[in-house]
Amino acid sequence: MKCPKCGSDDDKVLDSRAVRDGAAIRRRRECTVCGTRFTTHEEIDRDEVTVVKQDGTREPFSRQKLEKGEQISYMQLIIAAYVRAIGRNPAVNRFIVNKQIFARNNCSAAFTLLKDPRDIDKGEAVVKIKFDLKDTLYDVRDRIDAAIAVNRGEDQPAGFVDKLLAFVFSVPGLATVVVALIGLLDRFGIAPSILMDELPFYVGMYITNTASIRLHDVNHHLYNWG
Repeated sequence: MKCPKCGSDDDKVLDSRAVRDGAAIRRRRECTVCGTRFTTHEEIDRDEVTVVKQDGTREPFSRQKLEKGEQISYMQLIIAAYVRAIGRNPAVNRFIVNKQIFARNNCSAAFTLLKDPRDIDKGEAVVKIKFDLKDTLYDVRDRIDAAIAVNRGEDQPAGFVDKLLAFVFSVPGLATVVVALIGLLDRFGIAPSILMDELPFYVGMYITNTASIRLHDVNHHLYNWG
């Protein structure tokens, strides 16, 4: 043990005694070069605690992360539980069209948010996110936070869905025609891929956080397509 004063590693033990109910040994030492006395404590070097992630990778346990804490919302927790459930039970990630069961080719979730929480008049945006089945709770949270940040960015241009809705509702009766047309295309499996990628109907889970859009309740529409 190096002397804290001169740096020499030549010392002798003057006294040893058990401390912390025998979990450690306290030793009083004296440097044989400069005569400085100092105290050391010895304890068992236990095996390193390892955290096993969902994808099977391992990383050392970090007390700093534990003490720092992580901010997780209820909505993020629910979506993460959905992703974990799909990852463990892929057979659940299916849908029915024309009385036939099909497997989805992705794990996705969508929700509605206010573009500006401080100004409800700025409208809403639909966020659709695709997840990796190996995503952890923190991965899900980070994907959600990133999507929200993008949709609430300054001068964020209108997305495909916003432009489509603006066009559809600009002509009286057009919305009914468009919905019927998309439903027909979907029924025969020929809906354009851009619609399936962008429209929130084509999603494994649509979650509504009514508090985030300042509603007490909401009327849900059930569609036989998407």
